[in-house]
Amino acid sequence: MSAILGFFNQGWVGVLVGTLGIAVAIYTIFRRTKGRLLYQQTSIRLLDAGRSSLLNNVSVLYGDKKVPRVSLTHVAIWNSGRSAVRSTDISQHGPIKIELNGDGEILEATVAASSMPDNDPTLIVSDDGRSFLLSFSFLNPGQGVITRAIHTAAKGNALISGTLIDLPKIENAGQLGMGSLRASGANKTILITRSRTIVGVYLLLSGAIFIVLGTFFKEDMAAVDQKLSALSQSYGWLMGIALGVPMILGSLLLLVSGRSPPNVLIAKLSSPAEAPGSETT
Repeated sequence: MSAILGFFNQGWVGVLVGTLGIAVAIYTIFRRTKGRLLYQQTSIRLLDAGRSSLLNNVSVLYGDKKVPRVSLTHVAIWNSGRSAVRSTDISQHGPIKIELNGDGEILEATVAASSMPDNDPTLIVSDDGRSFLLSFSFLNPGQGVITRAIHTAAKGNALISGTLIDLPKIENAGQLGMGSLRASGANKTILITRSRTIVGVYLLLSGAIFIVLGTFFKEDMAAVDQKLSALSQSYGWLMGIALGVPMILGSLLLLVSGRSPPNVLIAKLSSPAEAPGSETT
C-alpha cells in the first residue's frame, strides 16, 4: 500500500492526472460542437396475404392495387449536435436516402412529423419505388424529422445512408420506441444535460487542483500524505473512488445523451392536427 501511495504522491503523477481530468472535462462539455445526425426506426407489418393458409383465397389491396403485404416503417432523423446541419452540409452525390431492405415497393411516403415547418422537409420517391430521398433546408440542434413509409417489403427495417461534409456520419441510435419516449417526457433530457455539465465542471476543477498541487506543493503534499497514512491506510482508495466515479458517470452520460429523438418531435407525431403536410414525388 505504501508503494502505491508513494507512486501517486510523485509530482508528475499529479500533473498527469490533472491534465487527463481537464481533457476529459473539456471533451465532456464541448464534445458535440458540430452538427450530428442520428436516426432510429421502427417497423410493423399491418397485413400479409401469405402468412397463413387461411388467407390463400384472400387478396390484399392498397387502393386499387393488389399487394402481397402492407408494412409501416417510421424513421426519425434528428440533429443531436450543438450546431445546425444545413442542406449544404449534405453531399449532392450522397443525399440522405431511405431504402427498403430486400424486395418490395414503397406505396406511400410522407413526412409524419417535423420540428419546424420552416425546415421544409421534402421526400422524393425513386422511379423504381424502392427508396426515397429526404431533404431539408436546415436542422437546428434538437430538431428533426420523422418519415412514414407504407411499403410491401418483407423486411421491415430500412437502410439509411447519406454523406455529410466535414461532419460525423449519420449514426444508427437503435430502435425507435415512440411510446416509451412519450412517457419519459422532458425530465430525462434535463437530468442528463445538467448531470453532464456538473461532471464536466467537477473534472475540470479537480484536474486544475491536481496540476497546481503536483507542481507547486510537492513537499506539502508529501507531508499531508504521511499524516493521512498515519490516520488511515484506506484514504488512497477513497481518493480513487472520488475521482473515478465521476469519470465513469460522465462516460455513461455521454453514451446515453442525445440517443433519443427530441420529445417535441414525438409529441407532434402523436398529434395529427399538428403534423406537417407531406410532399412526395
